[in-house]
Amino acid sequence: MLPGDPGAFGSFDPNGPAFPLPSAEATYTKGSAVVTIDGETLHLDRLSGPGGMNVELGTDVGWTDGNGNYLHLFGAGVPGGPGFLSIDRIADGQHLGIDPMGCAPKMTKSGATGISGSATCKGLHWIDVMGYSGGFAAPSAGPAFDAEITFEATP
Repeated sequence: MLPGDPGAFGSFDPNGPAFPLPSAEATYTKGSAVVTIDGETLHLDRLSGPGGMNVELGTDVGWTDGNGNYLHLFGAGVPGGPGFLSIDRIADGQHLGIDPMGCAPKMTKSGATGISGSATCKGLHWIDVMGYSGGFAAPSAGPAFDAEITFEATP
């Protein structure tokens, strides 16, 4: 094999011009979310970075309180499914998350002027996101919990 030769299977750069990401139909810069887990209410008062929506991939928006708590909305607003929400807590050298397939949003607004919605997620378990290298980790042995979520974001 010659230096720089990608081998028999070839290679590609997912950020290269042959695989461009779709352009955003909307970009969101402001927003908030409220997540209530077993009576504890988290007020996520800002986006964790610019969010957006495009026709092919749907939404990609994250919220945070700046203290290690996050909510992320993926894939909502496209035909074929409601998308999903993930809740993450990063503290004390540990990154806990939930299996995002267990928490589907109900969108009340989805478009260029903003998004909003809610979710009631039942029987969730924390997963040690960084402590497992074989895909999603097994849920914790701790008790299941429910989460009530509301969210909004605007340009």
